[in-house]
Amino acid sequence: MAKLLAAAVIAIIVTPTVVHGEERPNGTPLRLAAAREVSRIAAIRQAPATAPAGAERTRSWAGRHPVLLGALVGFGGGAALAYPMGCRASSDYTCTGIAMFTGGLGAGFGAAAGGVVSIFQSK
Repeated sequence: MAKLLAAAVIAIIVTPTVVHGEERPNGTPLRLAAAREVSRIAAIRQAPATAPAGAERTRSWAGRHPVLLGALVGFGGGAALAYPMGCRASSDYTCTGIAMFTGGLGAGFGAAAGGVVSIFQSK
């Protein structure tokens, strides 16, 4: 709806006005700017949506580093599992050790999963 309204306003602005039978040759700066904008938007809409044949797709950070992402997610998940496993029932001195141990296990499993993903993701 907003695009339709914007197109109607631009069409009204761009349409040349006739005053006493004579047309203004140059138009106002606002009309000239609106005409430039309409032609720019039309050129963008007519541009091809796909990339050229030689261009490569750029991957996101997660797509470029699947092993590191898996390790980070695994470490966070493993450390989060440490709380119900041992931190609730243990002293403050052993909680950090338990969290590091389970976080390390999770990071290892996550890195392995990221490695499998990277194998299937490569061309």
